[in-house]
Amino acid sequence: MSDRDVFQPPERIETERLILRKAQASDAAILHDAYMTDPDVPKFMSWKPHTELSKSEWWIDHCIKQWEAGKNYEFVIEYKGKPMGMAGMHLMPPRVSFGYVIASAYWGRGIVPEALTMLINWALAQDKIYRAQIFCHVDNRNSQRVIEKCGLEYEGTLRRYFIHPNISSEPTDCKMYSKIRL
Repeated sequence: MSDRDVFQPPERIETERLILRKAQASDAAILHDAYMTDPDVPKFMSWKPHTELSKSEWWIDHCIKQWEAGKNYEFVIEYKGKPMGMAGMHLMPPRVSFGYVIASAYWGRGIVPEALTMLINWALAQDKIYRAQIFCHVDNRNSQRVIEKCGLEYEGTLRRYFIHPNISSEPTDCKMYSKIRL
C-alpha cells in the first residue's frame, strides 16, 4: 500500500478566514519576505533564517515535489488573500505529524489554530489515520498554547528528541501532543 492509498488531501481548503492551498513556485519570494528571513520566526524550528532567495525557492520546490510524490503535504496559509505562513501534514500511517510556521506580524491572531484544526480534523476523518501529533521544544510556550487550542493533549516529554539549530547543535527535549480517533 502506498501513502497515496492512505489519503490524498485536497489542494485547497477554506476556513472562515483562511485559504490553505498547495504551494506554487511564485510563493517563494512572498514567503521569503514574509517570514523566512526573520530571525525570530525559526527560533524553535528545524531551519535557520534564509539569507538567500534561492534557499526559499528550493524549499517551495521541495514542498511541491513532496506533495506530488504523496509524501508530505505543505499548505500555504493565506490570510486576507496574502500568503503568510505554512502548515504541513507529514504522513506516517497510521498517524500524521503536523508542523507550522507563520510570519511574526500575524502571531496571536488565532490563524494557526484555525488552520491546524481544519487539517487535523480532515486527517482524522480519513479511514486509515488514527492519530494526529505535534511536538515542540519544551520552552516554546506559544506553540504549546497553539497546539492545545487545536484540541491536542500533552502526552509527555521526549528527551533529546530533535535538533533545533537556532538553540543547539545537539538534540533538545520536546513536548509531544496528540489527538486520536477511537
